[in-house]
Amino acid sequence: MSIGLTALAVLTEQKQGLMERSWAAGVSVGEVLLGLITTQVIVLLGQALLMLLLAVLAFQVALEGSVVLVFIIVILQGLGGMTYGLVISAFCHDENTAIQLALGSFYPVMLLSGVIWPIEGMPVWLQYISKALPNTFAASALRDVMLRGWSLDHIQVSSGILVTLGWLLLFFILANIGLARQK
Repeated sequence: MSIGLTALAVLTEQKQGLMERSWAAGVSVGEVLLGLITTQVIVLLGQALLMLLLAVLAFQVALEGSVVLVFIIVILQGLGGMTYGLVISAFCHDENTAIQLALGSFYPVMLLSGVIWPIEGMPVWLQYISKALPNTFAASALRDVMLRGWSLDHIQVSSGILVTLGWLLLFFILANIGLARQK
């Protein structure tokens, strides 16, 4: 959801001329991106908190590990979706294309990253593709923290967070390049 919302927010700002006015005022592309991310983070925090409360209290999903660590992983994944939305908006020129690209990439990533379908049940060649996706290691880390009670001491959990941070950085750099190209 954060992918599409962020992409649409950026494209709306571009259509209304807000970005051009910001750039004319001397605001850098990186500052524009940080401003966009900051406004979306407020919504993300509320969504993540509500999701965790519903999962644990209403649906009674097991939570054996640290609530803070689970929240951090969820927030990092949300930020990953936002920065991916920034990349989409930086390379798309209209809302329809952005939504199609966001939805067209979202579902295959969810299927192949082990969120919906277990990686072990996939053909070997798809398992290799799965390891290259942004959500795979984070989804595994989230399961390990929630169901096994693991902490950052376990390599699977810490690697899930580090891989997510790497994807965040890559997406932010790509969005910065894409928007600077439009400037």
